[in-house]
Amino acid sequence: MALQEKDIEESDYFKSLASRNRLEASKYALQAVEASQNINNLGTVKANLNAVSLIKLQNRSAYRQQAWNVLQKQPDSRAKVFLLINLAKVDRERQIQHLKNAVLSASTIGDKSRFYLFAFGAFGRNLRATSRL
Repeated sequence: MALQEKDIEESDYFKSLASRNRLEASKYALQAVEASQNINNLGTVKANLNAVSLIKLQNRSAYRQQAWNVLQKQPDSRAKVFLLINLAKVDRERQIQHLKNAVLSASTIGDKSRFYLFAFGAFGRNLRATSRL
């Protein structure tokens, strides 16, 4: 019985610690978004996507939109392909659009085969998953 109580206490402690760490991570993610606000580069997109994964539901759409606005203006690159795929993971409404853009961006960069296949694979996995619904 004492062992179970100790396990429960430890569990509660670690849950509390995880909650504090998540709050702190959210704070830093929002600071990164704020710091990158006037830069509008791929770092801005990463900051916004980090914020999307850490903050409350009602605020996510603004960060997704900011990430999309910046990505549209960026030249095609490997980083852009990965960020479009990551954006597709958190933006269900425009998921297909983001994955199509990832495929298009991947097809225009020099190292086409690897990144094209990566983007196209993400697109295919998405289509397969949505067809099961």
